[in-house]
Amino acid sequence: IGIDDTAQINATVIPANASNKTILWTSSNQSIATVSSSGQVVGVAEGVVTIMARTADGSYIATCVVTVEDVLTNIALNRMATTDSFSAAATPSKAVDGLTNTRWTADKGGNNPVSLTINFNEQVSFRKIKIVEQLDRITNFELQYWDGTGFVPFHIGTTMGSDFVIDTPTIITTQIRLSVLSTINDNAVASIFEFEVHGKVLSPEVLPTNLALSASATANITSGGNVAGNMVDGNVDTRWMAPTSTTNAILEIDFGAVTSFNQLRFREYLHRVSGFEVQYFDGTNWVTCYTRDTIGTLYIADLGAIASSKIRVIINELVSTAGASFSEIEVYNVIN
Repeated sequence: IGIDDTAQINATVIPANASNKTILWTSSNQSIATVSSSGQVVGVAEGVVTIMARTADGSYIATCVVTVEDVLTNIALNRMATTDSFSAAATPSKAVDGLTNTRWTADKGGNNPVSLTINFNEQVSFRKIKIVEQLDRITNFELQYWDGTGFVPFHIGTTMGSDFVIDTPTIITTQIRLSVLSTINDNAVASIFEFEVHGKVLSPEVLPTNLALSASATANITSGGNVAGNMVDGNVDTRWMAPTSTTNAILEIDFGAVTSFNQLRFREYLHRVSGFEVQYFDGTNWVTCYTRDTIGTLYIADLGAIASSKIRVIINELVSTAGASFSEIEVYNVIN
């Protein structure tokens, strides 16, 4: 399977009338692949891992070897490309035609901003960008993705050159934009042979009811009017935010009654979190069920089967001094 891809492994307990048919799933290396309580495997990083299914009493074990590969393609190839500036026949489509002898060229340089936008017209995820610039003219630029309401920077740079390559966190979007803010002088215009976006097209997904929509949310810290309730209102245009330079933010979602769920979906505003954990309340204590570093635009956390009246997220680390912020935290009980 690929990184971020999923695969379902099925195990059967025989005889069919066995008194306890519970199966416990484990991964030999969760940094390569994780497995849920139902046998769904998610690729995390390149490598080989053994997934083990064990009966509850430990008497019987079955294994499956899973290879995780970093399978990415240039999803920008022959997509719709637009610009606010081009010169003669050097149109924006030339930057996504797969040819390194054709190019998009702007018609103004210096401190006159220009942009090149790729519209996928469907949801995609990407983790790598490659740009081939003609000559070395760009001196300040941003790479931005569309978050549904506007373009958000995910990389800011100065020089680019003929072999610019960056790896990014997994970003889910429908558009990406190169914004050239300046070049070496007014006569030196930006010119790009190829603008490659390496990732995959996402299949449309049908989800069950978001259980967080009927829950209440609280936070131990809040910045301005960006209150915790904004995380569970179903509106990505609102958000919760913590004050600057503040870790150990605790976000709690209260269902009001014991509720079954197995998946969280985080929609983070910008990329600020670098360490967090998820806990559920077992009636007496808070129990940690998930830990991770980065989140990004959309991160899916498969927790395994949980029944609880409350769940909380604790932010332990930040990328910089900017406060953590989420537009939505969604809770689902996904039936595979």
